[in-house]
Amino acid sequence: MQTEAKRDATGHVDHVRTARARTVLVVDDHRTVADLLRLALDSDRRTRCIGVAYDLPTARELASATLPDVVVCDIQFAGSDEDGVDFAAQVSARHPGTLVVLLTGASGPIDLVRVAASGVSALLAKDGDLAGLLTAISTTSGGQLQVDPRLLHALTRPVAPPAVELTARESLVLLRLAEGVNAQRIARDLGIRTSTCRGYIKSLLHKLGAHSQLEAVARARAMGLLVEDHAG
Repeated sequence: MQTEAKRDATGHVDHVRTARARTVLVVDDHRTVADLLRLALDSDRRTRCIGVAYDLPTARELASATLPDVVVCDIQFAGSDEDGVDFAAQVSARHPGTLVVLLTGASGPIDLVRVAASGVSALLAKDGDLAGLLTAISTTSGGQLQVDPRLLHALTRPVAPPAVELTARESLVLLRLAEGVNAQRIARDLGIRTSTCRGYIKSLLHKLGAHSQLEAVARARAMGLLVEDHAG
């Protein structure tokens, strides 16, 4: 909290308590939507937009460069092999202090299990009222998933994610990846070739449905496959 000193007409100083505005990164391939949301965020005393990205590669760079409090991201990106859920998993793994709010305007089914596993803090309807969206962005917190009630009809049945069976060696490699160790070091520690280690990593990405090592670690943690990395 910051304290602002304001003097009224009589000269009396009144100390007003104000909270620091949340910094927000907006990610949406619809430029008009992204720019309008940026203006709305900057007009709200609770939030401050520190960047806008119209594609996911740019969003990754800005997220690392600015470390925003919140990332507001659309789910669908035309012509992209990944979507907002993939991006959310990457942000959650690389920048655990950043919250992610996903927006969707899709009328089709939404996989709630996949969304929850990505570490998202809120899933909101893109066509909702602006005041409600700004409130959600300024108040959302980590540790739980807030879902817009209007999206309930589109959510797929929240069943457990499919079982992932890892070999003993894949499990060892996964645990070392979670510790931030690179492939060369893992290979040396396990007494195997680096190319062999990369093969295990490739297999892990495939089994976990991940696009990167960071996302693989995030998905594995959400599935409970990394419980042993805290045992030591």
